[in-house]
Amino acid sequence: MEGNIPTPPSPIPPMDAPMARKPPYRILSLREFIEKCDAMPETYVVEGLISEAAIALAVGDSGLGKSPWAYQLGMCVSCGIPFLGHQVKQGTVLYVDLENGRSGISGLGKSLARHLGLAELPENFYPLIDQLDSKVLEQAIKERRPVLVIIDSLRAFRPDAEQKNESAGRLMNDLRQWARPFKVSFLIIHHIKKPDEKFGHDSLEDASNVMTWLLKASGARALINQSDVRIALDSTPGIGRMGLKGPAKNASDDIGLVVRGFARLRGEFGPLYLARDRDEDGCPLGYRKLSGLELLFNHDQEEVFQKLPTEFSLKQAKQIYGRRDQATIDFLQKLIRIGVLKHPAKGGPYIKVADSAEHAR
Repeated sequence: MEGNIPTPPSPIPPMDAPMARKPPYRILSLREFIEKCDAMPETYVVEGLISEAAIALAVGDSGLGKSPWAYQLGMCVSCGIPFLGHQVKQGTVLYVDLENGRSGISGLGKSLARHLGLAELPENFYPLIDQLDSKVLEQAIKERRPVLVIIDSLRAFRPDAEQKNESAGRLMNDLRQWARPFKVSFLIIHHIKKPDEKFGHDSLEDASNVMTWLLKASGARALINQSDVRIALDSTPGIGRMGLKGPAKNASDDIGLVVRGFARLRGEFGPLYLARDRDEDGCPLGYRKLSGLELLFNHDQEEVFQKLPTEFSLKQAKQIYGRRDQATIDFLQKLIRIGVLKHPAKGGPYIKVADSAEHAR
């Protein structure tokens, strides 16, 4: 029919016709690769702890204070303020909270805002409290574009991933598929096993290395093996014996944390010692990093340190400390470890670090 002439089909190219090719993949030498990396240095969500697009696993016992620690980390990221001395990349945070309930979340938010000195609660911190699957979480990531997603806890979010290596591997693959394209990091809160004869009750402080202690982590080993950063949290008796800011209602309220970790390629970091500050009524607020003389966990030794001159000999230290040679040497080595004293030359004087007075505050 006139006016309705069909369009002739496109000619099919002969089999030997040259095909359009994409530019060849460029293989970089090690020198070129390092130069490119140096031009774009690695960025962190929490400097020294969680890098961009990383998967971090925080492991500790139930009731230890992991959730307040994780909420403080998340609120610091959302507000762009340092987390316990670590610089952060400010951005949106999603907190998948399947543990603490509405009243618990509300209380944590208010107390941490007070502790951090915030005039108002952050608008870009989103607690997700309903049970959700991976598809819903992926949609939330696409909508809100967070820099950090905190999952509290793995046991409540994906119990199968705790029990089976295959399921844990699938979860890690899901997270990695989101991490790079969306530049989002993940922090997963996880529990330890109940103490048994194999693992005992060794504290994190006493562990020879943090990876050995992380054998306590509950369930599938793939969780540890496939995470980029492993963070161990434990209580420490030293902090519990300290007189912290504000009165405590009972001994169990004096919660302190010791934090150690292991990151791929960077190796082990920590320990960091944290105390939980309280208000005038003894209610917990947030964590603060202990430093300097606080790490002695010993008021009498703090007083001895204050009596020592700026430079002194072992003999002088022994006289002021009032103990024998070995006890005095152990005390001085402890001061060196916590960074308030140095001994530059064998046989030379011990020297107080310049900011020791600041440490003592």
